Amino acid sequence: MKDHTAFNNLLNVWEQEKAAALEHPVSPGDVLTGERVPDKEISRPPYNYDHHYVSRLLPARENDHHYVSRLPAREKVFDTHPRRVCIKLEKALRAGLNCWSQVWLASVTSSCTPKATDREIVVKLFQEGLFPKPDLYWDGKGQSRAGELCMKERWAYNVLEPLQGCELAHYYGLFNFTLPSSQQVLGLAIEYVRGEPISHNMKTMTGADWNARDAMTQLASIVHGINSYGVNHGDLRPSNVLHISSSGCLVILDFARASPIDSVSVDKQPDYAGEWKCFCAIAGQQDAYEWLEERIKAGDPWAEQFTPKWILSSLTDE
Repeated sequence: MKDHTAFNNLLNVWEQEKAAALEHPVSPGDVLTGERVPDKEISRPPYNYDHHYVSRLLPARENDHHYVSRLPAREKVFDTHPRRVCIKLEKALRAGLNCWSQVWLASVTSSCTPKATDREIVVKLFQEGLFPKPDLYWDGKGQSRAGELCMKERWAYNVLEPLQGCELAHYYGLFNFTLPSSQQVLGLAIEYVRGEPISHNMKTMTGADWNARDAMTQLASIVHGINSYGVNHGDLRPSNVLHISSSGCLVILDFARASPIDSVSVDKQPDYAGEWKCFCAIAGQQDAYEWLEERIKAGDPWAEQFTPKWILSSLTDE
């Protein structure tokens, strides 16, 4: 019989933190202080893998940054990862009960970081009390759910550092934030990317400045680059892909479900399944399928994962 002690402890902590979060909610205008949680040394890639297999996945390019150079790099708020930050919450981007993170637009104040200006960043707070209710299927191996999610995201951003500022948001670090109620909450500080999720506007976009096939090719190249660093995003969906209208670029968000690519199992989403959902959001299922068949026949490096016929049939049957 399964020992439910760990689950009962988790449930008790969740109930206590939920009560505290509801009694003292964070609001626009609140000022939070964050102390940096030191990054552990991250190897790249962080696991044992078949070098010849991964080499076949990599697109032909002069170096690892070749395809990144095609996109305009965005400016950083911080030149280096700060040890301490003070932020003012401006607007909730995603917040409330049953959310895996509370995402806020925030401005960096100068009281803790003298070199910083009042520029905007995104703060992603992993507030356990606002998570969905725990269930018996969770196995965090003794780690809190908040700790598990933020550590996965920190790992992914560290491994994917060469892609930051182009295909990914700049990552500024993991912090232990003190809320106005004195509660301690882990949170990530990342770049604020101005854009819209592809689920919001792609199907309605027309005109000479928009090409659905170019967008799908760009997305496939980005995901291929992420995978080539040994990372499976794990939660690719249209709401996690931003389109920047000013540049036409796409940016991938939310790595809280990321894992080493060789550890993806049946209970985790392989990125090709998420890519397909995004392709359909961009162009519709029929056009996406025809385009994908063309790219497979053309031998695009990233298309290899779609080659088995059962994968194509399973995607279109969903």
